[in-house]
Amino acid sequence: MAAFRLSRHWSTLIQRIGVWSGFLTLWSGVATSDQAERIVREHYRNEKTFNAPFGVRSLSRLEKMYSVRASGNPSSWLGPIWGVVNYLTFRGLVRYGFQDDARELAEKRLRSSVAIWNGLARFTNTTSRKTANRFSTVASRTGIISS
Repeated sequence: MAAFRLSRHWSTLIQRIGVWSGFLTLWSGVATSDQAERIVREHYRNEKTFNAPFGVRSLSRLEKMYSVRASGNPSSWLGPIWGVVNYLTFRGLVRYGFQDDARELAEKRLRSSVAIWNGLARFTNTTSRKTANRFSTVASRTGIISS
């Protein structure tokens, strides 16, 4: 749960990176109600980090490695908005009763589809025939490019 800063005492160096996987605590139901409220308030709703015009970014916009350009990297989770990220975040919001936030996210995803259809946003595939393997699918490797 690297995306959300928790108080822990470790004798080693902890590397904290703002990534979308912190929202999985909502989807899986392991967050307490207080933790869920904090996650939504400090991270989901924050337009400087994860909340983007077309959905949830895969990497916080504040991270140095944040980039929305199509790079050809088969594991490009550096900021584009991915369907799986948004679906799991949506389900987590619903699970904890954040209906307005879930509705907003669903509407953003719908608007993104319309924008792509009308040529106003790019839908990119970061996989090539050379980097694809039999377990990857186009659906799992495509994202919306939006800052």
